[in-house]
Amino acid sequence: MVNFGVFFSILLQIIFWATALLALIRTCRMAGWGLSAPLTAPIASAPAWIWMRELIADDSPPVAAHRQKTPYGKIIAFALGVRIGMLVLGYGILVLDGQSPSVPDLFLAFRRGDSNHYLNLAEIGYTWTEDGKNLLLVFFPLYGWLIRLVNVLVGNYLVSAYIVSFVSFAVALCYLYRLVRLECKASVAWWAVVLISIAPHSFFFGVPMTESLFLLATVMCLYYIRTHNWPLAGLVGAFAILTRMMGLVLIVVVAVEFITHYRVFGLIKDAKWRSLFRLIAQKGTWILVMLVGVAIYLIVNWQVTGDPFQFMYYQRTHWHNQFMYFGSVILLQLENIAHAEWSFVSTIAIPNVLAFVLAVLMLLYASVKRLPVLYIIFLLGYTLISFSVSWLLSGGRYMTVAAPLFLFLAHFTERRLLFRIVVPVACLLGLLLTMRWYILGGSVF
Repeated sequence: MVNFGVFFSILLQIIFWATALLALIRTCRMAGWGLSAPLTAPIASAPAWIWMRELIADDSPPVAAHRQKTPYGKIIAFALGVRIGMLVLGYGILVLDGQSPSVPDLFLAFRRGDSNHYLNLAEIGYTWTEDGKNLLLVFFPLYGWLIRLVNVLVGNYLVSAYIVSFVSFAVALCYLYRLVRLECKASVAWWAVVLISIAPHSFFFGVPMTESLFLLATVMCLYYIRTHNWPLAGLVGAFAILTRMMGLVLIVVVAVEFITHYRVFGLIKDAKWRSLFRLIAQKGTWILVMLVGVAIYLIVNWQVTGDPFQFMYYQRTHWHNQFMYFGSVILLQLENIAHAEWSFVSTIAIPNVLAFVLAVLMLLYASVKRLPVLYIIFLLGYTLISFSVSWLLSGGRYMTVAAPLFLFLAHFTERRLLFRIVVPVACLLGLLLTMRWYILGGSVF
């Protein structure tokens, strides 16, 4: 098992870094290094079903996609139906366990783990302490601030948290549809919406945690990056960073889209410095707005403890998390599968490994099919950050919020009938098991 684990870990690393190298090469070519053909040919008249051929030559979004009508009503109704369905499923799980839950009991059943920390953050703030330490500093502030804002009208922090999560989820699905619709036909966009809604850890979108808000911030930011609305991309990117650390990946993504869309390397190669500086001054500075999110979070740490990087100390000393190369993390997870107790293996180790394997396979598929490079780069960076922690408990939950993963998965299953059946069945089975473990107090994080 040890030899197999080492081989499997090395294989995954090779695929991961190979896709990263391909993404880097494509970025350099599109930005104007060693590229003879222009990358700005209009593709507005291209039929939706041949979008792939055009994107091989041009990674700018199809203009025609902007004119497509988004079925907001159907998507919001679907989102509401999913959330109600999750609650009904949760109620059934409690009843089968011999309980007789009331409606408040049902909502409290979903309040576990980090949910309590975010509610404390909303109600008390970063002054909340445990053993004299401001441990809530490891949690980013935006979700707690929004709960506090809604609570002014509602008067109940738990209900306010659910409202923020539910509304964020519904709007996020609308933006996800619009984002995928930029690249694919409507059936693929709908399929991406469905798959992310029934993923094994998707019930976290309806609990008092940051999943829904972060999904909303990232898909909005990716949409505005892809449509080259730099002011909104910078603003929403700052919100994403204020929600989770993984939002930092968006800084790389927006930079890549900017330099490829405007062929910045080509301007440098041709020594067109005036054009380059004018471009950066007029459009590129909006990207720096994302750094405001970083600055606000560091200022919060400094105001509370006097150290802007205090959260890193708490992560290391209290939460036992520090940087570890993702290859070593995966190998450790495989060793846990071989030797740890089944309760840990089934709820943590196996979901972590499966989530990473799915991400790597979809990265490989997207690279082979030459899907837009900014989504590949986002998934590369997001996966790298998510799986580079020494004490990984939530790999499956983290990857459920990686919107490009479901874009790639929806595209992969579009014309493969077998996978159109197998993938949703596997998702629903995983959702049922994971949700049951979570509600009944299992080790699901």
